[in-house]
Amino acid sequence: PVNREKIIGALQNLDYQVRHSSQAREALKQMRFHIFDVIVVNENFDTPDPDYNNVLRYIERLGMSIRRGIFVLLLSNRFRTSDNMAAFNRSVNLVINAEHIDDIEKILKRGVSDNDNFYRVFKESMVKTGRI
Repeated sequence: PVNREKIIGALQNLDYQVRHSSQAREALKQMRFHIFDVIVVNENFDTPDPDYNNVLRYIERLGMSIRRGIFVLLLSNRFRTSDNMAAFNRSVNLVINAEHIDDIEKILKRGVSDNDNFYRVFKESMVKTGRI
């Protein structure tokens, strides 16, 4: 709950509308009916084993055309902040260690900006070819 308030505050400061869920089933229901710009998920969210997180498994299975439009941030106790290999392995855009939760706004802002810059040419090409 303490981390949730910090995350919600950071997202609101970055002008995102925030929805949060206390159970994986509720989160999955929201994700089926809405496409979110940013998803922040704790690796231990509603599961005792972080390797079998149902929310992350759902995100992994999204089609690439949808997935590229979503920035996924993983809050972890196991991985270092900005660990690119861990992010790749878990199919997320950015990993933040729980120890750095106080800096989440700055880290998230930079991560979203880097992601937008990385995919800018790709998205422009998709628009020009009429695929988006």
